[in-house]
Amino acid sequence: MIEYPYHHQSGKLPSSLASVQFLTTVSNDCLDDVLKHTTIIECSPGDVIIEEGQDGGKYFFILVKGLVQIVKSDEEIGRIGNPGELIGEQALLKGASGDSGSTERTATVKALEHTFCIKVNPSYLDELSDGDRQAYYAVLYRFIATLLADRLSQANQRIAELEKRLSVS
Repeated sequence: MIEYPYHHQSGKLPSSLASVQFLTTVSNDCLDDVLKHTTIIECSPGDVIIEEGQDGGKYFFILVKGLVQIVKSDEEIGRIGNPGELIGEQALLKGASGDSGSTERTATVKALEHTFCIKVNPSYLDELSDGDRQAYYAVLYRFIATLLADRLSQANQRIAELEKRLSVS
């Protein structure tokens, strides 16, 4: 895994990031703040982005391109391959709630193919005014809620399909 500094030009969203819904929903000022505190992560197949049980800080990742596997207790529980999806958002949510305790990662995230992510360091939020910080979190929480609702819907579909297969057996 290679980490590159990201050099953001204020007020401009590169075309490679235009498909990232979260970045297109925030104000230009907020976008500039987010992107000034990011790095680009380039992963080869097999590279571990997040390790279950490790303290990962409050960083979260936005998938730009590629496919990652989510593993919990050595068992695959999902895959993420849609540009713009968040990875490691639970650490961010714990930090936003004022939980100053552990940010232990709950699953391992591993690249299955050549993958690019944006690694966001949300520590800059501490420098924002209360109003700006609350506005940022409102946009972020709305985005995460939509993302989690989609993931829950997909999980419910898989459960229904498995129950159907089990009842036929």
